[in-house]
Amino acid sequence: MDLMERYLHAVKVWLPPAQQDDILAELSEDLQSQIEDREGELGRKLDENEVAAILKKRGQPVVVASGYLPRRSLIGPALFPVYCFVLKLVLGIMVPIMALIVTPALYFSSPHPNAALLDMLRGLPGAALTTFGIITLIFACVERLQFHAQGKSVEDWDPRNLPPVPVAPRNLPGPRSVAIGELGWGIGMTLAWLYFGWFHPNFHFEGFRLSLAPIWRTAFWPILLLMMSGIPAGLVGLLKPTRTRLHSSVRLLIDGCTLILIGVVFHAGTWIEIASAKLPAAHVAEIARGYNLGVRIAFIVISIVVIADVLKEVYRIVRASSPRPWTANGLAAS
Repeated sequence: MDLMERYLHAVKVWLPPAQQDDILAELSEDLQSQIEDREGELGRKLDENEVAAILKKRGQPVVVASGYLPRRSLIGPALFPVYCFVLKLVLGIMVPIMALIVTPALYFSSPHPNAALLDMLRGLPGAALTTFGIITLIFACVERLQFHAQGKSVEDWDPRNLPPVPVAPRNLPGPRSVAIGELGWGIGMTLAWLYFGWFHPNFHFEGFRLSLAPIWRTAFWPILLLMMSGIPAGLVGLLKPTRTRLHSSVRLLIDGCTLILIGVVFHAGTWIEIASAKLPAAHVAEIARGYNLGVRIAFIVISIVVIADVLKEVYRIVRASSPRPWTANGLAAS
């Protein structure tokens, strides 16, 4: 029953993975029972229009999925698990940034490291609160747009217009987890770049200053757009989880822009500038060389990762051309 399978899959998209099988089994049994009862009354099999009427009465897929989960006031139940995951991921990005970059710079460069670290810790609650607010606002907007896209009432949709049961590449995971990671990474890196690239490009200590080289200010806006690109890419994968080739094409575009931007910035040769009124010039130059060597290595590593991602997305597109159909239970048919 193609229409039933399409409806069940549309509901499945909005369910948390851990609960999909149980909820779909319950929903499928209930719908099948309604269809069989109606067929018993009519003494014949139902046609597609009659099945569509039953599904339409049951409700829009996103609303039906939400009905099986706890109610949330601002973030709906379908997106709330994703919201929690992204929130933890983005806030988690702040930890390595502070632990691996800011803290060592403060501790080893300041004459009064304890006081400098204390100042940094004082600013963390405000940064965390701002991050929390931005993520919540984004997901609240997605929640509203999601329901608007599904229609405002039962009359706004027709089960017969549901897309076909999607196909999935063999031996490849679905894009949902990747989309969540992209969304969290895009939000986190955008916030980090705004802070370090525009509002706080210099670290001033007593007799010591670490600054971003002019190339970063020159390339600020292209880098910001690149950081933000993870947000729409993640939303494409999250809201259109069956559009494998679309998602991979967006990823390839972002990867291409990333490699071009790395090439432009890498050509500058100097990315970190060190100045000190107390340290000897030779010592300052040695510190600057160490920092810039670290940045150079980071560029090389990032380039390798991006090239690997290009190969992965090309592979996904190629594999998507030889798909296997999905059954109503979400398992690939043998």
